[in-house]
Amino acid sequence: MVEDAAGWEQERGRPPAAARACVGVTGSLTLCLLCAPALACGDDAGREASTGGESSGVASAPGVTTAATGGADDDDDDDDDTSPSACQGAPAVAEAQLRRLSHREYNNTVRDLLGDETRPADAFPPEEEKYGFNNIAEAQSSSELLVEGYMGAAEALAAAAVLELDALLPCDPQVIGELECGQQFIAAFGRRAFRRALTDEERARMEGVLAWGLAEEGLALGVELVIQAMLQSAHFLYRVELGTPDPDGDGVVRLRDHEIASRLSYLLWNSMPDETLLAAADAGALATGAQIRAQAERMLADPRARDSVLDFHTQALKLAQLPNVARDPETYPDFTDAIRGKLLQETEAFIEHVVFEDDGRLRTLLTAPYTFLDGALASYYALPGAAGPTLEKVALPPASHRAGILTHGSLLAVLGGFQSTAPVQRGVFVRSRLLCTEIPPPPDNIDFQPPDVDPNATTRERFSQHSVDPTCSACHQYMDPVGFGFEHFDGVGRYRAVENGFPVDASGELLDAGDASGEFDGVIALSQRLAESEQVRDCVVEQWYRYAFARPAAVDDACSIEQVREVFSQRDGDIRELLLALTETDAFAYARATPGGGA
Repeated sequence: MVEDAAGWEQERGRPPAAARACVGVTGSLTLCLLCAPALACGDDAGREASTGGESSGVASAPGVTTAATGGADDDDDDDDDTSPSACQGAPAVAEAQLRRLSHREYNNTVRDLLGDETRPADAFPPEEEKYGFNNIAEAQSSSELLVEGYMGAAEALAAAAVLELDALLPCDPQVIGELECGQQFIAAFGRRAFRRALTDEERARMEGVLAWGLAEEGLALGVELVIQAMLQSAHFLYRVELGTPDPDGDGVVRLRDHEIASRLSYLLWNSMPDETLLAAADAGALATGAQIRAQAERMLADPRARDSVLDFHTQALKLAQLPNVARDPETYPDFTDAIRGKLLQETEAFIEHVVFEDDGRLRTLLTAPYTFLDGALASYYALPGAAGPTLEKVALPPASHRAGILTHGSLLAVLGGFQSTAPVQRGVFVRSRLLCTEIPPPPDNIDFQPPDVDPNATTRERFSQHSVDPTCSACHQYMDPVGFGFEHFDGVGRYRAVENGFPVDASGELLDAGDASGEFDGVIALSQRLAESEQVRDCVVEQWYRYAFARPAAVDDACSIEQVREVFSQRDGDIRELLLALTETDAFAYARATPGGGA
């Protein structure tokens, strides 16, 4: 660790970039990031895997395993295992995992910390997706390229911040002096950047950096270097959770109030705590479930809560893939970049409205007879009701054959094919993302090439080989009949009554899908069946649980996840109540410490 700022080599009157990055908790930023798990228990903590069986008490089809948010399209071998465990006595919780800020969380945090709207993390290396989400702790690795990205972002953010130094400082340096004002800045800014008060050692190190800058060029440089150093510290980039001392020695510790504050803010806002939440943590006012609930309700009513809800659904519904969807321009000439953007805007506006303006229920998300259109989207869908350049809420007539999220062009395009529909992909999506069932991987000798487009046959006819070939039918009976229910919608989400001159057959069936099982005709009927399913509600809970805790549910999570399921069911699938219920679990307030470490 660089303890003495005066020892830095000078480069044009200031420390070299590599040295400036090293002020933090280890000797260099690379070590800071790569060795950061030593600050808390990372490794593979919290993961109890079970493969090839039932999980969470959800029924599965023969040869089909249950797993939250993932399934056959996620290429993961580890499934959630929330087998029953004792639900009384001391909290039963999984081991804590050290979580780095996701790119979205980084952008939101520097926005709220510094007022920066440039979204610097968009230039960082892409995040790895695991179990359906890009914030999973065990998938977070730190490359040299990412380290350089953090360094460059910190330098740019700090340089921009000190351009308005007076607005940044909590004091007037002309009144109390530059050194004392800089010290006040360190305490105030550090509390917000680290989401807690600085330790004496941290404050002393930052004051050393400040003093070097003051001696060289003055207060602006000192503050700039302090911001750089803090933005590259593991205590900014990671959500460090150490927990309280463990007097019983059973390994389960309660998180400190500031750690709970961070859990609240990053779950509900994808960003840092605000002053109200930090003040509550400072005062020890996050010590009870009622206190946590009160803050969660306040935060859920804040517009920033929309960010987390949209992020969850964007990932769970695979909508982040939309900009990169490849479609044949001759087959789909109207599927332009501009339309892609509008399709995503439609779905985002719909999700926000359902969750925050309507009743917030999963049923409404799946079956609502309205959407949000502007003139271009109305023309693309061949729907009446909108003509202007801005999105507006539009009632969907029965003849539109649309209702709910599964009929949105954004989702249908993501789940489409290059020149046609993709019934297998659409069927897998329903089973994995809405029912949490995982289709076993196909044999090694299977040809994955879909049947060629035949102008003299329908897609359903072209895929009929899957039902007659016993090698294929064992698995495809769970996928294809579901995907065929989407056949009224082409590969880019537009309705069609005929295909190649033949009437479209959109009849389908959910086989061995628990209480969702049965025949249906078309996506609306499928959506209604899913909307009434307890298995679908349980699956949504498991997905939110995974997103909230950045890991699959483990054996020790059984009590917490069952508690959330009960609330979600009792509140008729209210997504807002689900989020609040997550904050009331033992898993949210406690963690199991890794031997030899903190929580």
